[in-house]
Amino acid sequence: YIVGSFSSEPSDMTCVSGSFLYDQTYGSYSDLAFGDDNDVNELITNSAFTADQQIVMGYISDDDSRDVAMGARLVADDDAKTSSWCNGYTGYICQLVRSSTSDDDVTSYKYYIRECTESGSLSTISYSSSSYTADVGALYYLTFEAYGDELTCTMTDSEGNEESSFSTTDSTFDREGAGMMAGYSPVVYLHYFPAPEPTPAPTGTPTPPP
Repeated sequence: YIVGSFSSEPSDMTCVSGSFLYDQTYGSYSDLAFGDDNDVNELITNSAFTADQQIVMGYISDDDSRDVAMGARLVADDDAKTSSWCNGYTGYICQLVRSSTSDDDVTSYKYYIRECTESGSLSTISYSSSSYTADVGALYYLTFEAYGDELTCTMTDSEGNEESSFSTTDSTFDREGAGMMAGYSPVVYLHYFPAPEPTPAPTGTPTPPP
């Protein structure tokens, strides 16, 4: 399953929060989706995938303190939280909580793996004790893997080199569900969103396609 590019509004994803402009350009990158609402801008797949999922998005942030997030095993639920990254769905969230540094060209971030619960909350399962850094305005790929009880978030640069990774375990949502990509804009650009058919848990960091 591959959206491909965002040269136009994707027919197999739905905007559930905020709004997007498509066919956007940033530097040498084109066919981007730009969330232009000053809040969470979120796209979710119209189709569900089997429980074992590997979801990838590319993103570029033109600010040093804007969060981005991905979701896996998401299912619409009337009792789910209707705001933040949940927006009416229960399931898992991988969030990069970003913060400013003394250098405007560098951002600091931590991983938070969370769940949108059936009781209407967004709760944290675990988060990284270490902080990592990334360049503002650079393209990165964020991978969210759900294999059995293991949940893993990994950041790679545009060449596929691993920058950081964080894992935890949880058994609450072992099910089929949709995928999600989101950014707290209006200064986050989203690249393509491949969500392939389930494969055996990878032995190394997946390399994003060119």
